[in-house]
Amino acid sequence: MQVGNFYYFRCNTYTTGARLGLCTVHSIRMDYVEKIVLDKIKKILQNFNEKDKMIDVTKQKLEERRKKNIYIKELEESKIKLSKLVLEIDNLYNDKLSGLLSQDDFTRIYERKKQEKLQIQNRIDILESYINNNIVNEDELIDKLIEKFNTNLTINRELLTDLVDRIELDENKKVYVYFKFKALASENMS
Repeated sequence: MQVGNFYYFRCNTYTTGARLGLCTVHSIRMDYVEKIVLDKIKKILQNFNEKDKMIDVTKQKLEERRKKNIYIKELEESKIKLSKLVLEIDNLYNDKLSGLLSQDDFTRIYERKKQEKLQIQNRIDILESYINNNIVNEDELIDKLIEKFNTNLTINRELLTDLVDRIELDENKKVYVYFKFKALASENMS
């Protein structure tokens, strides 16, 4: 909404639920919100720019990448092991059909192989879940956004949508900024 030469943000809860009495009417000047958001982002980025902080973050990222590579290697080995086990089970069944194994031996060996297959499959599921949900990709994205912000130093819609999940305003005109990334959110708390 615009009043005079200033633009204002109005409470969305009030706007959509005024008839239900969900919130009181309150608004804040857009330039004030921009300044608050820009100051919070600058403060967080200054923390990231401190040498010691950057070294710690870099070490942490390298360790996470190393762990991820170890898990990827273990995942590949587990998939190979699973394929071999499936082949062993197939051969076991063929041996039973050809009469080389008795029913009791087949059942005992088959149950053991089936249990081993289940354990390997569970480990594969755990490793895939870890690899797919790893924080490394988020950290790389944060690095790119920080670099973009440091070179631009002006707030724009693209930067805000990249970094900020949402901005809330309470009745006392206190502004709360929620970031999209865990690392930035934890920095915001300090």
